Amino acid sequence: MLLAARALAHLVDVLPSSCVAVVHYGAVSCFVAKLLTIEYMDLAEQRVALSTAANMCKKLPSNAADFVMEVVPLLTNLLQYHDAKVLESASICLTRIAEAFASSPEKLDELCNHGLVTQAATLISSINSGGGQASLNTSTYTIMSIGLIRLLSTCASGSPLGAKSLLLLGISGILKNILSGYGFGSSMSISPALSKHPEQIFEIVNLANELLPPLPQGTISLPVSSSFFMKGSVPKKGNASSSGKTDESNGNVGVNS
Repeated sequence: MLLAARALAHLVDVLPSSCVAVVHYGAVSCFVAKLLTIEYMDLAEQRVALSTAANMCKKLPSNAADFVMEVVPLLTNLLQYHDAKVLESASICLTRIAEAFASSPEKLDELCNHGLVTQAATLISSINSGGGQASLNTSTYTIMSIGLIRLLSTCASGSPLGAKSLLLLGISGILKNILSGYGFGSSMSISPALSKHPEQIFEIVNLANELLPPLPQGTISLPVSSSFFMKGSVPKKGNASSSGKTDESNGNVGVNS
C-alpha cells in the first residue's frame, strides 16, 4: 500500500492530467478506506496517503464533489493531529477543495457544515500562539498560515454561513493577534507586521475585506488608484496564479516516508 501510494503521488505530481484517470479507477475510495482505518496505519503511510490526496486535489473536476465531500470530515478532524506533515497536507487538501468549490455557495456551505471553518480558525490561532500540538518550523508555519487564511477567505466570500461563522468565532481578534505578534524567527527590532511573509499579509487583508460590509454607493469618493481597497475589489487568485507564485504556500506536496 505504501509503495503504491508513493507511485501514485509521483504520477500525479509530474503528470497532473493523470488525476482524472486516478480518480476514475477508484483511487479516492481506496485512500478514504485506508484513512478510515487510521488506527492500523503507521505515520509514514498516513503522510504518503495525505500527500497523494493533496496532489490529487490540484485540479478537481466539477463532477468530483460527491467523492470529495465524503472525505472532508476526516480531513477536517486531521487539523487537530499532532504531526506537522499531516497538518500541512490536510490543510493543503482542504484549501484546494474550497478553491475548487469557490463558485458554488451550496458546496461551500456544506464544507462549513462539516466544521471546517471552526477547525481552520482554531488551528490558525493555535499555531500563531505557538500552542499547537505539532512543532512547526518557519517554512511549514508560513505555508499553513497562508493556506488556511486563504481557505477562510474563500469560505467567507462565497458562503454566508462561512462569513457568519467566522464573525461568531471572533476572527477579527485572531487576525489582530497575528498582525501584532512577531513571526517565527523574526527580529524584535522591527515592526511585527513587517516580520510577516508578504503573502501572509495579503491573505489577512483579503480575508478582512471579505468580511467587511460594502460601502453604500455615493457614500465616499475615492481616487481610481484607491479602488483596490473597496469591498469586492481584491483580485481573487485563480488557478493560473496559484500554480505559479503561490505554489510556495499551496504548491506540490512532497512525499516523505
